Amino acid sequence: MRLPGKISVLMAVYNAQATIALALRSILEQTRQADQIVVVNDGSTDDTARILQEYSCQHGFRVLTLTKNRGFSSAINTGLRECRCAWIARLDADDWWDSNHLETLERSIAAATENSSLVATRARYWNEEGHLIGDSRGPLLGDALRCFMMRDNPFVHSAVMFHREAACRVGGYPIDVRWEDYELWIALMRSGNALILDATTVNCRKRAGSLSSVSKLLALQARLRMQQQAWRQFRRCCPLTGGIGLLVTWSRVSFAAVRRRLSP
Repeated sequence: MRLPGKISVLMAVYNAQATIALALRSILEQTRQADQIVVVNDGSTDDTARILQEYSCQHGFRVLTLTKNRGFSSAINTGLRECRCAWIARLDADDWWDSNHLETLERSIAAATENSSLVATRARYWNEEGHLIGDSRGPLLGDALRCFMMRDNPFVHSAVMFHREAACRVGGYPIDVRWEDYELWIALMRSGNALILDATTVNCRKRAGSLSSVSKLLALQARLRMQQQAWRQFRRCCPLTGGIGLLVTWSRVSFAAVRRRLSP
């Protein structure tokens, strides 16, 4: 059995006064305690800083305060550089973990027959009224997981734990890229194995909202770019399925672009 090493928990927070306390409590109440907790306050203008200060004084974790909002990728990379453990467990400020989350991830790494650079559990989705509305899906490992990456991102960000050195080798989270986590997972899977456990230990809030025609087009274009990256890396696993996925997204991008041009 391989020893997985120590675990850092990493968060980037911006104006999260309504949810940050629950997220922090879920970290502190783990059955397998984190070896390091790093929270980056990305220039919050609400009561987030005070809440972080209270918790950090009581529990001794690290808070990095940025004087102005830099955006997620820049903030999370700042925190990544401060992490000292072999593994990085991510949590977003509006999500929370079950108490066995880190223990579940650690056990899976220790029991794995192959080295992995990326591992995750599944997640439940909750709406703004506090009602359970579903859970995450996706294949578990191997070629099935690689094939899925050519269609969509099956990893829930707050459910992920990745190897720090592997992430640093590929430059961390890309800057100024939509779905920066999707791109990082593709990069990690180029040289390492990945695994999604058949265990649900994470809770994520889903916020309702409608996108403008411009935003929809940009989102589809970003998704197509990610699919193309995955295709270049994993196409040998399932060229037909991956090709169909690219064609479907390309068609949606073309249709959205036409609608955008025709809209008043």
